[in-house]
Amino acid sequence: MQQNRDILVSATIPDANPLSLALDLYENDGVGDPESGGRLPEYSILTTSRGCPFKCAYCAANILNEGRRVWVRDYEFAYQEVKRLFSRGIREFCFYEDNLLLGRDNFTNLLHLIADDPELRGIQLHAPEGIEVRLLHRDVTELMRRAGFEKIYFPLETINAKMQKEWQRTHTNIDKFFYALENTTAAGYKTRCQDLNCFVLFGLPDEDLQAVYDTVLFASSRVGSVIPMLFTPVPNTPMFEMYRDYIGEKGFDLQHLNGKLLPFLDYNRRIYKELSHRDYFALEGLMWRLNAKVRSESFDIGGEGRVSSAFRRILRETVPT
Repeated sequence: MQQNRDILVSATIPDANPLSLALDLYENDGVGDPESGGRLPEYSILTTSRGCPFKCAYCAANILNEGRRVWVRDYEFAYQEVKRLFSRGIREFCFYEDNLLLGRDNFTNLLHLIADDPELRGIQLHAPEGIEVRLLHRDVTELMRRAGFEKIYFPLETINAKMQKEWQRTHTNIDKFFYALENTTAAGYKTRCQDLNCFVLFGLPDEDLQAVYDTVLFASSRVGSVIPMLFTPVPNTPMFEMYRDYIGEKGFDLQHLNGKLLPFLDYNRRIYKELSHRDYFALEGLMWRLNAKVRSESFDIGGEGRVSSAFRRILRETVPT
C-alpha cells in the first residue's frame, strides 16, 4: 500500500528468513570457514528485500521478481546474520537490493539494532546500487549515518525531464534529488568529498549527448564523485523490446550487449553522423577527471581558478553538438 507518498511493505519471504550467506562456496578458492583452514571474505552481501513496484524501461526487476510486488526478509534474521559474521571478523556489509527503502520499516528496524549494539562498533555498511532519492528522509539519513553508512549513492542517471519520462522514471525528478541532498548533508554527509556520489547513465539508444554532459556537470557541482554507468540492454525489458529489431539486425548475442562494447553506437550514428567510440570514452574520462581530488576535495568545475577556467574553455570546444 502507499501512505504519505512512501510505499509500505509488510509481506515477507518465510523460507528466506533464516537463510544466510553460503560461505562454504568460497572453499574451492582456498577461503571459507577458518576452522577448516580457510579464511572468510572481507565483506558480506545482505539482501533484505526483493522487488520494486516501478517499471523503468531499462530495468529487469519486475521480470526477475514476477511483477511489482516487494518482499522483505525479517530484520531480526538479518541482524543475527550480521552479528554472527561480525564476530568472525567481517566488518563490511553490502546491501544488494532492487529498491532498498521500499521496505522502510524493516530496514530502519535493522539499522536501529545495528546502531545500538556496542558489539558492532566499527561496522561499515554500503548500498552500492544506489538509494531512491525521494525516500531519503531526514530521520532515515541520520539513522543510516549512525549505523555505519559512510557513503550514499544517488541513482541520478539524468537530469533531462524528457528522458526521465521516456525511461518511465516517474518516481524521481530534480526536486526529489535536492530533497535527498538536503537531508543527507543535514545528517553530516559532505558534498565536497566522496560521502555523496551520483550514478550517470549513458550509452543508450536515441540519447541526447548534450543531456549527458549537462547531467555530469550538474552532478559534479553538487556531490563528491560522478560514477559512469554504460547502458546494457536486458532481454525482455521494455527498452530491449523497443530496439529488438536493431539488436537482431546486428546479430548480437548476450555477450555483445555489454555496455562497455557500446552496443548502440551504430544506432546512434543515425543521429550523430560523426559519432565514434572515442566520444564515449572521452565522456567516461571526463567523469573520472571531475572526480580527481584537489586538496582533498573534488575538482570544482565552476571555480574561479585558472585550472577551472581552462577546463571550461576546453570543454566548450570539445563537447559534441
